[in-house]
Amino acid sequence: MGWAILEVLHARRTPGADRRWLWRMVGCFALGFAFWLADKTGLDCDPSNHVINGHSLWHLATSACLALFFKFEAGPDDS
Repeated sequence: MGWAILEVLHARRTPGADRRWLWRMVGCFALGFAFWLADKTGLDCDPSNHVINGHSLWHLATSACLALFFKFEAGPDDS
């Protein structure tokens, strides 16, 4: 979570930075964290389902965060 805060602070200090991908990443991370929290607290936990559960959705969301982070770090597309 600390890395996300540092990235947001760094992006705020970078003039002209396109922050859309960063905010999409933060939103995706928040969604994944909500899935993880629901699973961890037992709010949405089905131990008999080994395919889709909060923990697996957490992994999918954080992998999407990585793709969004790379898009943010790549900068604007000049093509």
